[in-house]
Amino acid sequence: MKTVRLLSRGVLLSAVLLGIQGSFAQGTNDTNHVTGQWDFNSGDLRATVGTALQYVGGIDADTTFVSSQIAGASAKVMSFPSAAPSQGYLMYHGAKPNGGGTNVNEYTLIMDLMWPDISDGTFRALFDTDTNATTGDAAMFVNPDNAIGVFNDYA
Repeated sequence: MKTVRLLSRGVLLSAVLLGIQGSFAQGTNDTNHVTGQWDFNSGDLRATVGTALQYVGGIDADTTFVSSQIAGASAKVMSFPSAAPSQGYLMYHGAKPNGGGTNVNEYTLIMDLMWPDISDGTFRALFDTDTNATTGDAAMFVNPDNAIGVFNDYA
């Protein structure tokens, strides 16, 4: 189970999780598999592939699904408010444990994001992998200089 905790106001255009199966990670001919995909074309948290996202901590009251103009084309997007550490969206990824352990520790998460001007110059959390988080930080951020990173290592 993964928690996607988005802590600063923003817009999520889409999200895709590629679960990398253990045999692929060990160098066989197995391929990557999309285990979850969320496009928001239905105007809710329904999945295009996999299981629907779930609201956590009452964030559903302020989450909206609207059409937005992006590069001259209309796109359905999910708009979300700034969130507390106990709020966010649960992503049940469906990937099998890999990397030799019991957890999914080899995966690719692709997100199309945009932030309104009010979020400029702030830290913006991308995701958190701790499903029991009520305090603390996310796993990855965009810093005030728009660099992506973890543990104060941004580029």
